[in-house]
Amino acid sequence: MAHVINSNCINCDVCVEECGPRAIFPGPEIYVIDPAVCNDCRDSSDFPECVEVCPVDCILPAGKVSTPINIEVLKEQGKERLRLEEARKPGPVIAKIEQPFGVSPPIVHCPICGQAAIIVEDHVALTNPCPHLAFIFVGEVGEFEYRSPDFMARTTDQVGEATTITDEDDEGDYDDDDIFLTVDNFPELLRKAGYDNSFLALEITYSGMACGPIGSTDIYGYDYALIESDDGQG
Repeated sequence: MAHVINSNCINCDVCVEECGPRAIFPGPEIYVIDPAVCNDCRDSSDFPECVEVCPVDCILPAGKVSTPINIEVLKEQGKERLRLEEARKPGPVIAKIEQPFGVSPPIVHCPICGQAAIIVEDHVALTNPCPHLAFIFVGEVGEFEYRSPDFMARTTDQVGEATTITDEDDEGDYDDDDIFLTVDNFPELLRKAGYDNSFLALEITYSGMACGPIGSTDIYGYDYALIESDDGQG
């Protein structure tokens, strides 16, 4: 007999990870168990794992709840609820700075620790990342000059989205799944990477004359969430 979740559910989602057959999914208001998938943990336990971990005892045998459910409708409603919840979350902070025409790009310093992101030695610009710097993106070529290990882990696994990186492979060619990032799709990249309003992206636009007026935008990403890590290490 499959189990069901009643209206006392608090959406804590601890049961989701414990469900071996992955029968639990978000519904329009609370989590729902698919009776066609639930096997009462007969293969792995003497007692349903979800019942064991539920902090409010809201998971009961199906026979004790008589309300019929339409699983497919609930799944679609649940997806819409999660989409709306995600849209309401505060996203990364985007600060846009436009340099006067003809003025060289500035040397950006970390707003947290003050360290310069770029240093110049013998007329050569070198990256100088501090612990808070997540990335430096050069808009003119559509590539990253620097990516922190955490930023790489958050983005390179999202194949097929505008979060893949345009690095060349060993043969010097771009992978088929790579997508060329632009300044415009960076907010979506950061959201999908899980960054919230503790992340600051500085968009610095500069312009000048070559064969005609030209301009470009570089982006520096700083993760304020790492301040707590700094304090913890101290």
